[in-house]
Amino acid sequence: MHKSEVVLDKSSRALRFAGRGTLSPVPRYLLYGDTELTDDWILNVEPLDQRCRQVGWTIAPHAHPGFVQILVVRSGGGTMTAEGETHSFKAPAVLVVPQHTVHGFKYEVDSAGWVLTIAGQHIDVLNNRAAEFRSLWAAPVAVSCVDDGWVGAADHALESLDRELDEGKLGGVIAAEALLATLLVLILRQFARAGELKNAERPGGPVELVSRFRALIEEHYAENWALSKYAQKLNVSMAQLRAACLAASDQAPLKLVHDRILTEAKRNLIYSARSVSQIAYQVGFNDPAYFTRFFTRHVGEPPVQFRASRAHGNSAV
Repeated sequence: MHKSEVVLDKSSRALRFAGRGTLSPVPRYLLYGDTELTDDWILNVEPLDQRCRQVGWTIAPHAHPGFVQILVVRSGGGTMTAEGETHSFKAPAVLVVPQHTVHGFKYEVDSAGWVLTIAGQHIDVLNNRAAEFRSLWAAPVAVSCVDDGWVGAADHALESLDRELDEGKLGGVIAAEALLATLLVLILRQFARAGELKNAERPGGPVELVSRFRALIEEHYAENWALSKYAQKLNVSMAQLRAACLAASDQAPLKLVHDRILTEAKRNLIYSARSVSQIAYQVGFNDPAYFTRFFTRHVGEPPVQFRASRAHGNSAV
Protein backbone atom coordinates (compact mmCIF):
# COMPACT_ATOMS: atom_id res chain seq x y z
CA MET A 1 0.00 0.00 0.00
CA HIS A 2 1.49 3.31 -1.09
CA LYS A 3 1.54 6.16 1.36
CA SER A 4 -0.42 8.35 -1.04
CA GLU A 5 -3.32 5.88 -0.82
CA VAL A 6 -3.73 6.33 2.94
CA VAL A 7 -6.29 9.02 3.71
CA LEU A 8 -8.37 10.26 6.59
CA ASP A 9 -12.08 9.70 6.10
CA LYS A 10 -13.82 12.17 8.35
CA SER A 11 -17.24 10.60 7.83
CA SER A 12 -16.13 7.27 9.32
CA ARG A 13 -13.41 8.50 11.67
CA ALA A 14 -10.93 6.06 10.18
CA LEU A 15 -7.86 5.75 8.00
CA ARG A 16 -8.97 3.88 4.92
CA PHE A 17 -7.62 1.77 2.03
CA ALA A 18 -8.99 -0.72 -0.52
CA GLY A 19 -9.49 -4.36 0.49
CA ARG A 20 -11.90 -7.29 0.51
CA GLY A 21 -13.80 -9.48 2.97
CA THR A 22 -14.21 -13.21 3.55
CA LEU A 23 -17.10 -15.42 4.56
CA SER A 24 -17.27 -17.88 7.45
CA PRO A 25 -19.90 -19.75 9.49
CA VAL A 26 -18.76 -17.55 12.38
CA PRO A 27 -20.04 -13.98 11.93
CA ARG A 28 -17.22 -11.80 10.61
CA TYR A 29 -17.40 -8.05 10.94
CA LEU A 30 -15.34 -5.04 10.08
CA LEU A 31 -16.44 -3.85 13.50
CA TYR A 32 -18.93 -5.71 15.67
CA GLY A 33 -22.43 -5.34 14.26
CA ASP A 34 -21.31 -3.95 10.87
CA THR A 35 -22.56 -6.52 8.37
CA GLU A 36 -21.13 -4.94 5.22
CA LEU A 37 -17.64 -6.39 4.73
CA THR A 38 -15.93 -3.45 3.06
CA ASP A 39 -12.50 -4.14 4.64
CA ASP A 40 -11.17 -0.77 3.48
CA TRP A 41 -9.99 0.61 6.81
CA ILE A 42 -6.48 0.90 8.16
CA LEU A 43 -7.31 2.22 11.59
CA ASN A 44 -10.41 2.91 13.66
CA VAL A 45 -10.93 3.90 17.29
CA GLU A 46 -14.14 4.25 19.27
CA PRO A 47 -15.34 4.27 22.89
CA LEU A 48 -15.77 0.77 24.30
CA ASP A 49 -19.34 1.39 25.43
CA GLN A 50 -20.47 2.79 22.07
CA ARG A 51 -21.57 -0.64 20.81
CA CYS A 52 -21.65 -2.94 23.82
CA ARG A 53 -24.11 -0.75 25.74
CA GLN A 54 -26.58 -1.25 22.88
CA VAL A 55 -26.34 -5.05 23.14
CA GLY A 56 -26.54 -5.40 26.91
CA TRP A 57 -22.78 -5.54 27.49
CA THR A 58 -22.48 -8.96 25.84
CA ILE A 59 -20.70 -9.36 22.51
CA ALA A 60 -21.51 -12.71 20.87
CA PRO A 61 -18.71 -14.83 19.33
CA HIS A 62 -17.48 -13.42 16.04
CA ALA A 63 -14.28 -12.82 14.09
CA HIS A 64 -12.79 -10.00 12.05
CA PRO A 65 -11.52 -10.61 8.50
CA GLY A 66 -7.91 -9.49 8.71
CA PHE A 67 -8.01 -7.10 11.67
CA VAL A 68 -6.34 -6.92 15.07
CA GLN A 69 -8.26 -5.37 17.93
CA ILE A 70 -6.76 -3.82 21.05
CA LEU A 71 -9.08 -2.88 23.90
CA VAL A 72 -8.00 -0.57 26.70
CA VAL A 73 -10.43 -0.97 29.59
CA ARG A 74 -10.34 2.09 31.84
CA SER A 75 -13.05 1.02 34.28
CA GLY A 76 -15.15 -2.08 34.86
CA GLY A 77 -14.11 -5.56 33.80
CA GLY A 78 -15.48 -8.84 32.51
CA THR A 79 -14.42 -11.88 30.52
CA MET A 80 -13.09 -12.39 27.01
CA THR A 81 -13.66 -15.73 25.28
CA ALA A 82 -11.08 -16.39 22.54
CA GLU A 83 -11.06 -19.67 20.59
CA GLY A 84 -12.92 -21.37 23.43
CA GLU A 85 -10.66 -20.12 26.25
CA THR A 86 -11.89 -17.63 28.84
CA HIS A 87 -9.75 -14.70 29.99
CA SER A 88 -10.97 -12.65 32.95
CA PHE A 89 -9.94 -9.01 33.30
CA LYS A 90 -10.39 -6.12 35.70
CA ALA A 91 -9.69 -2.50 34.83
CA PRO A 92 -7.25 -1.07 34.15
CA ALA A 93 -6.55 -3.73 31.52
CA VAL A 94 -5.44 -4.29 27.94
CA LEU A 95 -7.02 -6.98 25.75
CA VAL A 96 -5.62 -8.07 22.38
CA VAL A 97 -7.51 -10.07 19.75
CA PRO A 98 -5.29 -11.28 16.87
CA GLN A 99 -6.50 -11.63 13.29
CA HIS A 100 -8.99 -14.43 12.53
CA THR A 101 -9.59 -15.15 16.24
CA VAL A 102 -13.15 -16.12 17.18
CA HIS A 103 -13.88 -14.07 20.28
CA GLY A 104 -16.66 -12.65 22.43
CA PHE A 105 -17.02 -10.50 25.54
CA LYS A 106 -19.11 -10.17 28.66
CA TYR A 107 -18.55 -6.77 30.22
CA GLU A 108 -19.56 -5.49 33.59
CA VAL A 109 -22.31 -2.88 33.21
CA ASP A 110 -20.96 0.62 32.54
CA SER A 111 -17.45 -0.58 31.70
CA ALA A 112 -15.53 2.12 29.85
CA GLY A 113 -12.46 2.44 27.67
CA TRP A 114 -11.50 2.26 24.00
CA VAL A 115 -11.56 -0.24 21.13
CA LEU A 116 -8.76 0.16 18.59
CA THR A 117 -9.01 -1.76 15.30
CA ILE A 118 -5.93 -2.08 13.05
CA ALA A 119 -5.99 -3.63 9.59
CA GLY A 120 -3.75 -6.61 8.92
CA GLN A 121 -1.93 -4.80 6.12
CA HIS A 122 -0.92 -2.08 8.54
CA ILE A 123 0.07 -4.69 11.13
CA ASP A 124 2.64 -5.88 8.57
CA VAL A 125 3.95 -2.32 8.25
CA LEU A 126 4.22 -1.98 12.02
CA ASN A 127 5.99 -5.34 12.33
CA ASN A 128 8.57 -4.21 9.78
CA ARG A 129 9.13 -0.96 11.64
CA ALA A 130 9.63 -2.63 15.02
CA ALA A 131 9.91 -6.42 15.31
CA GLU A 132 9.02 -6.13 18.99
CA PHE A 133 5.44 -5.33 17.99
CA ARG A 134 4.98 -8.90 16.74
CA SER A 135 4.71 -10.03 20.35
CA LEU A 136 1.71 -7.78 20.97
CA TRP A 137 -0.63 -9.69 18.67
CA ALA A 138 0.95 -13.16 18.81
CA ALA A 139 -1.96 -14.62 20.81
CA PRO A 140 -5.22 -13.56 22.50
CA VAL A 141 -4.41 -12.01 25.86
CA ALA A 142 -5.94 -9.98 28.67
CA VAL A 143 -3.43 -8.14 30.86
CA SER A 144 -4.48 -6.33 34.01
CA CYS A 145 -2.30 -3.27 34.59
CA VAL A 146 -1.20 -2.25 38.07
CA ASP A 147 0.29 1.07 36.94
CA ASP A 148 -2.45 3.70 37.22
CA GLY A 149 -0.23 6.23 35.46
CA TRP A 150 -0.01 3.93 32.47
CA VAL A 151 -3.75 3.77 31.86
CA GLY A 152 -3.93 7.56 32.03
CA ALA A 153 -1.25 7.88 29.34
CA ALA A 154 -2.92 5.25 27.16
CA ASP A 155 -6.32 6.89 27.61
CA HIS A 156 -4.88 10.25 26.59
CA ALA A 157 -3.26 8.75 23.46
CA LEU A 158 -6.50 7.09 22.41
CA GLU A 159 -8.59 10.18 23.10
CA SER A 160 -6.16 12.23 20.99
CA LEU A 161 -6.23 9.59 18.24
CA ASP A 162 -10.03 9.60 18.28
CA ARG A 163 -10.02 13.38 17.94
CA GLU A 164 -7.54 13.32 15.03
CA LEU A 165 -9.64 10.77 13.15
CA ASP A 166 -12.82 12.71 13.88
CA GLU A 167 -11.62 16.18 12.92
CA GLY A 168 -9.66 15.33 9.77
CA LYS A 169 -7.31 18.29 10.11
CA LEU A 170 -4.24 19.01 8.02
CA GLY A 171 -1.54 16.48 8.89
CA GLY A 172 -4.03 14.17 10.50
CA VAL A 173 -2.53 11.00 8.99
CA ILE A 174 0.89 11.84 10.39
CA ALA A 175 -0.59 12.70 13.78
CA ALA A 176 -2.64 9.52 13.87
CA GLU A 177 0.36 7.33 13.03
CA ALA A 178 2.46 9.04 15.71
CA LEU A 179 -0.24 8.57 18.33
CA LEU A 180 -0.66 4.91 17.33
CA ALA A 181 3.07 4.30 17.68
CA THR A 182 3.07 5.98 21.10
CA LEU A 183 0.17 3.83 22.26
CA LEU A 184 1.75 0.58 21.02
CA VAL A 185 5.00 1.37 22.80
CA LEU A 186 3.06 2.02 26.02
CA ILE A 187 1.32 -1.36 25.64
CA LEU A 188 4.58 -3.08 24.72
CA ARG A 189 6.22 -1.86 27.92
CA GLN A 190 3.22 -2.82 30.01
CA PHE A 191 3.28 -6.32 28.51
CA ALA A 192 6.98 -6.57 29.31
CA ARG A 193 6.30 -5.66 32.94
CA ALA A 194 3.52 -8.27 33.11
CA GLY A 195 5.71 -10.97 31.56
CA GLU A 196 3.51 -11.24 28.46
CA LEU A 197 6.13 -10.24 25.92
CA LYS A 198 7.12 -13.28 23.86
CA ASN A 199 9.73 -13.84 21.16
CA ALA A 200 10.70 -10.22 20.48
CA GLU A 201 13.54 -10.25 17.96
CA ARG A 202 15.18 -8.54 15.03
CA PRO A 203 13.58 -8.77 11.57
CA GLY A 204 14.55 -11.89 9.67
CA GLY A 205 14.65 -14.23 12.65
CA PRO A 206 12.57 -17.32 13.48
CA VAL A 207 9.49 -15.38 14.60
CA GLU A 208 9.30 -13.52 11.30
CA LEU A 209 9.66 -16.74 9.30
CA VAL A 210 7.01 -18.47 11.38
CA SER A 211 4.73 -15.45 10.96
CA ARG A 212 5.06 -15.83 7.18
CA PHE A 213 4.50 -19.57 7.53
CA ARG A 214 1.31 -19.00 9.53
CA ALA A 215 0.08 -16.57 6.86
CA LEU A 216 0.57 -19.25 4.20
CA ILE A 217 -1.18 -21.80 6.39
CA GLU A 218 -4.11 -19.41 6.73
CA GLU A 219 -4.44 -19.28 2.95
CA HIS A 220 -3.83 -22.95 2.12
CA TYR A 221 -4.50 -25.17 5.16
CA ALA A 222 -7.51 -26.78 3.41
CA GLU A 223 -5.52 -27.63 0.27
CA ASN A 224 -3.40 -30.47 1.68
CA TRP A 225 -0.11 -28.80 0.89
CA ALA A 226 2.97 -30.84 1.71
CA LEU A 227 5.40 -29.18 4.11
CA SER A 228 7.95 -29.12 1.31
CA LYS A 229 5.63 -26.85 -0.69
CA TYR A 230 5.33 -24.45 2.23
CA ALA A 231 9.12 -24.39 2.55
CA GLN A 232 9.49 -23.78 -1.18
CA LYS A 233 7.06 -20.84 -1.09
CA LEU A 234 8.98 -19.41 1.88
CA ASN A 235 12.33 -19.88 0.07
CA VAL A 236 13.80 -21.93 2.92
CA SER A 237 14.78 -25.55 3.40
CA MET A 238 12.68 -28.00 5.39
CA ALA A 239 15.39 -27.99 8.06
CA GLN A 240 15.27 -24.18 8.31
CA LEU A 241 11.49 -24.19 8.58
CA ARG A 242 11.54 -26.84 11.29
CA ALA A 243 14.25 -25.05 13.26
CA ALA A 244 12.38 -21.74 13.09
CA CYS A 245 9.10 -23.30 14.23
CA LEU A 246 10.76 -25.03 17.17
CA ALA A 247 12.62 -21.87 18.17
CA ALA A 248 9.66 -19.50 17.85
CA SER A 249 6.76 -21.67 18.94
CA ASP A 250 8.28 -24.86 20.37
CA GLN A 251 6.17 -26.76 17.84
CA ALA A 252 6.98 -28.65 14.66
CA PRO A 253 5.69 -27.23 11.33
CA LEU A 254 3.17 -30.03 10.85
CA LYS A 255 1.74 -29.32 14.30
CA LEU A 256 1.06 -25.72 13.29
CA VAL A 257 -0.77 -26.87 10.16
CA HIS A 258 -2.79 -29.43 12.11
CA ASP A 259 -3.66 -26.84 14.78
CA ARG A 260 -5.08 -24.51 12.13
CA ILE A 261 -7.18 -27.32 10.63
CA LEU A 262 -8.46 -28.29 14.07
CA THR A 263 -9.26 -24.68 14.95
CA GLU A 264 -11.41 -24.32 11.85
CA ALA A 265 -13.08 -27.67 12.48
CA LYS A 266 -13.87 -26.69 16.08
CA ARG A 267 -15.29 -23.36 14.97
CA ASN A 268 -17.63 -25.09 12.55
CA LEU A 269 -18.68 -27.69 15.09
CA ILE A 270 -19.49 -25.04 17.69
CA TYR A 271 -20.85 -22.19 15.60
CA SER A 272 -22.39 -23.81 12.51
CA ALA A 273 -25.00 -26.47 11.74
CA ARG A 274 -22.83 -28.18 9.12
CA SER A 275 -22.55 -31.93 9.31
CA VAL A 276 -19.29 -33.62 10.26
CA SER A 277 -18.88 -34.74 6.64
CA GLN A 278 -19.35 -31.20 5.33
CA ILE A 279 -16.81 -29.89 7.81
CA ALA A 280 -14.37 -32.63 6.86
CA TYR A 281 -14.53 -31.64 3.20
CA GLN A 282 -14.25 -27.95 4.05
CA VAL A 283 -10.97 -28.40 5.95
CA GLY A 284 -9.41 -30.52 3.23
CA PHE A 285 -10.29 -34.15 4.01
CA ASN A 286 -11.59 -36.40 1.23
CA ASP A 287 -12.67 -39.08 3.71
CA PRO A 288 -14.96 -37.97 6.60
CA ALA A 289 -14.12 -41.16 8.51
CA TYR A 290 -10.41 -40.30 8.39
CA PHE A 291 -11.22 -36.76 9.53
CA THR A 292 -13.11 -38.19 12.51
CA ARG A 293 -10.09 -40.34 13.45
CA PHE A 294 -7.75 -37.36 12.99
CA PHE A 295 -9.94 -35.09 15.12
CA THR A 296 -10.40 -37.72 17.84
CA ARG A 297 -6.67 -38.44 18.03
CA HIS A 298 -5.75 -34.77 18.47
CA VAL A 299 -8.71 -33.49 20.50
CA GLY A 300 -9.43 -36.54 22.64
CA GLU A 301 -13.08 -36.94 21.63
CA PRO A 302 -14.90 -37.46 18.30
CA PRO A 303 -16.43 -34.46 16.50
CA VAL A 304 -20.03 -35.34 17.38
CA GLN A 305 -19.21 -35.59 21.07
CA PHE A 306 -17.16 -32.38 20.93
CA ARG A 307 -20.13 -30.52 19.42
CA ALA A 308 -22.62 -31.94 21.93
CA SER A 309 -20.44 -31.17 24.97
CA ARG A 310 -20.09 -27.53 23.95
CA ALA A 311 -23.60 -26.82 22.73
CA HIS A 312 -24.78 -25.54 26.13
CA GLY A 313 -21.62 -23.53 26.81
CA ASN A 314 -21.81 -21.83 23.43
CA SER A 315 -25.36 -20.65 24.02
CA ALA A 316 -24.22 -18.92 27.20
CA VAL A 317 -21.25 -17.08 25.66
